Amino acid sequence: MRILLPSFKSPIVTVEFLRQVKTGIIKLPKIDDVRPFVCIFPPTIKKLREELVTALQLPSSADMEPEILIEHIEKRSADKEWLLQLLHLANPRLKYFQRDYRPEVKKNDQVEFVLTVNNEDGFFSQATMPQAGKGRANLRLIFSEEERAEIKKQ
Repeated sequence: MRILLPSFKSPIVTVEFLRQVKTGIIKLPKIDDVRPFVCIFPPTIKKLREELVTALQLPSSADMEPEILIEHIEKRSADKEWLLQLLHLANPRLKYFQRDYRPEVKKNDQVEFVLTVNNEDGFFSQATMPQAGKGRANLRLIFSEEERAEIKKQ
């Protein structure tokens, strides 16, 4: 009987955890229960832990007696592969395991701000500008909201 355990380097693997797995207090699936699955864009470990806790609380996961396992998952992290395998066993219909799943792309929080600079003395004409692909020269200035307000006043 080979049990699906997390990597021994994972923080979740403690003497207490292993003792509870050995005595059957924590019921983990057997390696033979694991089936191949597709997960092209796995979520972060934090998101995996949240999803796994939610999935283990479903009635379909009652045979694993998940209360103590949930406590361990909430206290300590585990490796991504083990979390993915458990999550797939608990709820294989999640969006992460669908072939057409694509994660949401976060838009950049920075606001584009145009600053006109007086270049009568030619200082910026002779400056070496960083190249930003395809031969375009860009100068990227990032200001805080207070600095932007001050510049607009001038």
